[in-house]
Amino acid sequence: MSDPAQFCQFLFKECKKLGVEFVFNANATSVQAAPGARHFTSIQIKQQDAEPLNIPCRSLVIAAGPWSPRVFSTLFPHASFHLPMNSTASAGNHFRVRTPSWKPEDDQKGSQQVFFQSEVPGRQGIDITSFPGGDLYVGGWGARSEEFPELAEGVHAQPSEIERMKEIVEGYLRVPEDGELDVFAVGRCYRPLAKFRHPIVTKVDWELLGMDDESQDRPLSSEQEDDLQDGRYGPGGLFLNTAHVDDGVTLSLGSGKVMSELLLGLPLSVDISGLGLS
Repeated sequence: MSDPAQFCQFLFKECKKLGVEFVFNANATSVQAAPGARHFTSIQIKQQDAEPLNIPCRSLVIAAGPWSPRVFSTLFPHASFHLPMNSTASAGNHFRVRTPSWKPEDDQKGSQQVFFQSEVPGRQGIDITSFPGGDLYVGGWGARSEEFPELAEGVHAQPSEIERMKEIVEGYLRVPEDGELDVFAVGRCYRPLAKFRHPIVTKVDWELLGMDDESQDRPLSSEQEDDLQDGRYGPGGLFLNTAHVDDGVTLSLGSGKVMSELLLGLPLSVDISGLGLS
C-alpha cells in the first residue's frame, strides 16, 4: 500500500527529470484551434498576479478530478454535452491516527487494509489502512452534502462527522476507556464520480466541442508552428481522464499509460471501449 502523498511527490520528481514543466496557481481560460483543423494550437493560462500565458498545444487532456466538469465547461462553453459527474454524493471525511502499541517489528507485516462496510450504522462505510511507522488512515466515511467549492482549498473536514468516525474506530482499535486516539491529518476529499459509475478515459469527438470563430487560431511563432506539425505529438484533440472515484491512486499508472497511448495514436494496451461518455 503506497502513501498517496509520497507517491505524488515521487511522480512529481520523476516528471521533472523528464523535462515536464508545471504551472501552479493558475486557471485554463480558453483554447484556440486553427480554422478547419481538428486539433488545438494553444491554450491560455491565467496565473495569479501575472499576465496570461499562451501555451502551444496540439492535444489537451482534462484530468482535474471532480473539478473536470468546471474546466470543461469553461474551455468549451458551446459544447453539445456536459460531463456527467456527481459531486454531491462523492465527498468523504478522513483522518490519520498513531497507534500507541506500534513496535518497529510490526512494519515487517507490510501494509494492511480492512473494510467495515456492513457493520457501520447509517449505511456508511469505514476503511482502515496501516502504513509503516504505526500510522493508520481511516476513511471511506461519507460526508454531509455541501455546495461543491470552486477551489480545492475550500474543502474542509466536517468536525461532527469526524467525531462519529472516531467513536466507531475506538471500538475496533480497542482503545481503553481512559485512552484517546492520537488523531492528526484530518480532512475531507471529493472523489471524481461519474453518474454512470465507471471511469472516463477517452478521446472526445471534435464535433461535440462546439468550437466557434472566437476560439480560432491566434498567431504563433514559426518554432511553435513546427512543434504543432511534429508527428510525435499525435493527431491532437481533446482527451478526458477522470471519474476514477476512490481508486485514482491505484489506477493512476495504468490509466496514465493508456492515456499516453491515446495521445500518441499508438495501439492501446487494454480495451477502453467501455470507458467512454455513455
